[in-house]
Order: sequence, then structure tokens, then C-alpha cells
Amino acid sequence: MVIHKTDASTARERIVQQIFKRQFQDAEKRDAQGIYPSEVIRAIRMATVAAQEAVGAVDPSLSDQAFSAQAVAAAQRAKDHFTENWSDEDRYGSATFQEIIRDFEQLGKGAYVVAHNTSVEPVDALRALLTSWRVLIVLMGLWVIMLGLVAG
Repeated sequence: MVIHKTDASTARERIVQQIFKRQFQDAEKRDAQGIYPSEVIRAIRMATVAAQEAVGAVDPSLSDQAFSAQAVAAAQRAKDHFTENWSDEDRYGSATFQEIIRDFEQLGKGAYVVAHNTSVEPVDALRALLTSWRVLIVLMGLWVIMLGLVAG
């Protein structure tokens, strides 16, 4: 059986990669600054790897909302395990998990593409933008104002 990826699943895959890439880049940036103790850098990296492994076990064929919900739950379980078994005095590891969880919550709402300006196709970014109810309300408000200006 051959499974063909849809444009949406490919876009989601890129977003998921971006979520973890951003955390690894944060660790690299902090490491390059030379002002953070090695325990902080290690905590960020370990949290990112643990979350990545946990989310990697989520079925990628699920809808965005179901995938995101399961990714959030998996990342939360990994965070709980991390905090129980790792000394995270400065809480950088916990903060890393929270950022990852927040990003997956945003992905489930269709808002991650816009909020983080990832390099996905413009059509996907537009789709995410237009599915945001806040944007629709603003657009409707602008349309009403324009109608008032034209009629007045």
C-alpha cells in the first residue's frame, strides 16, 4: 500500500519540524552567548529531545486538531516524566516543554503558521489566517466600515 502525503500533512510536518528546530536553535544561541551554565543548555536540549520523541509516537494520519491534542498530551507526559526525574532548578527544561505545548495548541487552532511565520507555502498560511475567527471578525468589521464610507 502506497500512502501519499497531502499538502496539508506535508505542511504540518514542516511546522512540527520547525517547532523543535526553534528550541534547538534557542539552545545553540544561549550556548554561543557563553553566559548560561551548561546545565541550562542541557536542560533545553533534553526537554526538546524528550518532547520530540513523545510527539513522534503520535499517529501522523490524524486530523490537525486530533494530532495536536495528542501531541500536547504526549509532550505533557514527557514534561511530567522530565520534572520527576531531572534536576531542573532554573526551570529552563520546563519552560521549553511549555513553549512546545503552546505551539502544538496553536497548531490545533490553525494559528501556528501565522504566529510564528514558518516557511510553509503561502496557501497554507492564508488558509490558517482565514480560519482564525478573530481575523474573520476584523475583516467583516472592515467590510462594514467600507460599505458605510461608500454609502455615505
